[in-house]
Amino acid sequence: MKQWRNSKIEFAITNHCNAKCPLCIHTEMYNDGTLNLQHADFNSFENVVKKYTNKTQLVALCGDFGDPMMHPRVQDYIDCTQKYNIQLIIHTNGGLRPTKFYEHNAGNENLEICFSIDGTSQQTNEKYRVNVDYNKAMNNMLTFKTNGGNASWDFIIFDYNIDDFYKASQIAKEYDIKFQPIINNREWEHKIKDKNLIEELKLVLKQHKHGNFLQSLETLKVQQR
Repeated sequence: MKQWRNSKIEFAITNHCNAKCPLCIHTEMYNDGTLNLQHADFNSFENVVKKYTNKTQLVALCGDFGDPMMHPRVQDYIDCTQKYNIQLIIHTNGGLRPTKFYEHNAGNENLEICFSIDGTSQQTNEKYRVNVDYNKAMNNMLTFKTNGGNASWDFIIFDYNIDDFYKASQIAKEYDIKFQPIINNREWEHKIKDKNLIEELKLVLKQHKHGNFLQSLETLKVQQR
């Protein structure tokens, strides 16, 4: 559990996960046999929330060690924060829980679900989000959003999904989903090594940060001729 400025508390409520992302500590521990699978105790969570209810503005269920949607009582976590009128953000790869779960929770104004999807096809998304059903993840995100939910979209940029990055930005704009792309800077075979490309992407992300629609620099140059 992490706490910042008496306004945000972050919880890792499970180390169960449906994915095997290459750079994740969960995958590393799974591969070397040190992973002891467990779910956090919900009652302990509620006790903390009650204790800090007048100080806490935001509770985050992170995906550092596992996907929160794997917790069998994740709905109780959602209901608990709604009960105490605390904002909740859940980070997930999107490939878990049935469509009805997202329809049911879409009307919760205190809830944001952040979907980590790094492609616009099964082929590109599964290179990092190993074992995640892309179509299910996208359907869950769009179902949540179109039913009134507060959805955001984390997208990690690697050397193989740059075209998908631009396509994803268009989908996010079409559905009015908060798009949050970042360039991967961790060592992996698909880390972008072309320094010029990295600088171009940084400029594009800066453009996005200032509220402008994402377009490649090459596209912008053509439009300006």
